[in-house]
Amino acid sequence: MNNFINWCNDNQGFLTLILTFFTILVSVIAICVSIRAAKLPYKKQIKLAAKYTYGVSTEGLTPTPLFMELYITNVGHFPIGIESLSIGLILKHKLLKLSDTIKNNFDSQIIEPSNLKSIRIDYRRFYNFFMEELDQKRIKRKQTLYIYAVDYEGKNYLKKFSTVEKFMGL
Repeated sequence: MNNFINWCNDNQGFLTLILTFFTILVSVIAICVSIRAAKLPYKKQIKLAAKYTYGVSTEGLTPTPLFMELYITNVGHFPIGIESLSIGLILKHKLLKLSDTIKNNFDSQIIEPSNLKSIRIDYRRFYNFFMEELDQKRIKRKQTLYIYAVDYEGKNYLKKFSTVEKFMGL
């Protein structure tokens, strides 16, 4: 122990350099955390969801989907303007939008923080489209369907919600 104390007394400059390095390192970490915390309230965040509304078909008592509702919720801290809300699937690395319904169905395209907006889409329109595309083998049953939104600044939001097979009940 005495050897260590003597070494420290003889090498004060080296220990000062080490302490200075750690002080600078902790300061840089504190600045990065502060900047990140300052940006947090201004981060845009939305959540996308879909729900089916079922009814009884005229051919039998089997419940069949009649409508699909798309929900968009602003979970951020400031209003977000939504340019389009769509259902889509990816074909050949490109998103194919199947509906641009938000422009016709929203009273306001600005979503305030903690607010939810929804639109209702006729399920049969998509069913017929998918049947035709499956018959012509342009899409596959296991193809993933997405909810797709674009805000006024051009940021894209994409969320998987089903496959063609599940969507159509095949």
